[in-house]
Amino acid sequence: NFQETPLSEVAAHISRTQGIEVTLDEALLKEQGVTADTPMTLRLHGVRLQLALTLLLEQRDLGFLPTPKGLQITAMKAAEKNFAVKYNMADLIPPPMGDADLYVETITTCIDASSWSDVGGPGMIEVDPNTSQMSIEQSFAVHLKVQQLLSDIREKPKR
Repeated sequence: NFQETPLSEVAAHISRTQGIEVTLDEALLKEQGVTADTPMTLRLHGVRLQLALTLLLEQRDLGFLPTPKGLQITAMKAAEKNFAVKYNMADLIPPPMGDADLYVETITTCIDASSWSDVGGPGMIEVDPNTSQMSIEQSFAVHLKVQQLLSDIREKPKR
């Protein structure tokens, strides 16, 4: 819970409690009119860090990105930029590409459906039939959702 807590103290609290480095992208924050001293307020209980941080930062049009040691708080425009990630799908899509289309359809219809290129959005997805690698170019927020969906699928008991 944060009540009029400076953003720098929010970052320090997350660093301490989560054991990760949390940095501020001060240049982009300044463009948003936000400084390390900008007060932040949020009261939540029993929610994951990702959701709490998203709700807190959205109040100021901010977001966060992964860094090698943790995360960086930045302007939403930076957090929404697309980047590519390759997902190993060999356990779900064994060669010769069994249900690749099913997984592509599931991802593009269940996760931010309007953000994919087949409906005019900027996100792209393709599967390499030789390696069972799924390449996705999307925002960090969408990558988090894809990772969670694939994790859920992998944990589901097989019949």
